[in-house]
Amino acid sequence: MSESSDLVLKVVKNSNAKDTPLSVLAPLVEKGIGGPDPALIEAKKQAEEQVLKLQAELTRLQGDNEELIKAKDSVEKKLAHAITLNVKSHEQANYYKDKLETLSKKQEDLKKKAANELSAMKTKHNDEFMKMKAELEEARRINDELCQAAEPILDILHAATAESNTSSLQSVIEHLQSAPTRLKKIILESASVACGQTLAVIKSLYPKLDLKPITSGYAEGTTDEKALKLLDQVDGMAQMFGRVMI
Repeated sequence: MSESSDLVLKVVKNSNAKDTPLSVLAPLVEKGIGGPDPALIEAKKQAEEQVLKLQAELTRLQGDNEELIKAKDSVEKKLAHAITLNVKSHEQANYYKDKLETLSKKQEDLKKKAANELSAMKTKHNDEFMKMKAELEEARRINDELCQAAEPILDILHAATAESNTSSLQSVIEHLQSAPTRLKKIILESASVACGQTLAVIKSLYPKLDLKPITSGYAEGTTDEKALKLLDQVDGMAQMFGRVMI
C-alpha cells in the first residue's frame, strides 16, 4: 500500500497530472488504491491547492487583461482626441497665420500712410516756416526803418535820452506812446518862451505900456474873422522875430 501511494504521489508531482482537474484524478486514484492513504490525501490536498493557485492566477490574469483592455481603450480615446486637437490646432494655426499676415499688411500700410503724412506735414511746416521767416525778416526790416525814421523825432522830444531812444523796439514804442504828451509840453514851453520874449521886447520898446490887459486876450468885440486878419497882418513880423530869437 505504501509503495503504491508513493508511486501515485510521484506521478502527481512529476507529471502533467498536476494541471488536471481533481475531479478527473480522483477516480483514477480510487481505482488503483483500495483504501484511504495519507500520502494520497496529501497529494490530493496539494493538487487542490495548486488548482486554487492556478484559478487565482487565472483570475489575476483576467483582471490584468481587463485593465489592459481599459488602458488600450483609454489610449485609443486619447489618441483620437489628440488627433482631433491636432487638426483643430492646425486649423487654428492657419487661422492665426492668416490673421497675422493680414495684420502685418495693415501695419505696413499704416507705416506707408504715416510716412506719407509725415512727409506732407514736413513739407507744409517747412513752407510755413519759410513764410514765417520771410515775414519775420520783413518785420525786422520795417522795424529798422521805423527806428531810423523815429530817431530824429525822438531825439528832439526826448533830448535827455537821445543816445538810447532807439536802442530797442520796446524803447521806441514807449517813447512814441509818450510823444503826444511830450510834444504838447514842448509846444506849451515854446509858446510860453515866444510870448515871453515878445512881451519883453514890447516892454523894452514901450516901458510905460501896461501889458496886463494882454493876458485877457483880444479886445472885447473882436470876432474870429477879425482875429485872423490881425494874425495875417503880424505873420511876417512873427516869423522874422522867431528867426531872430532862435
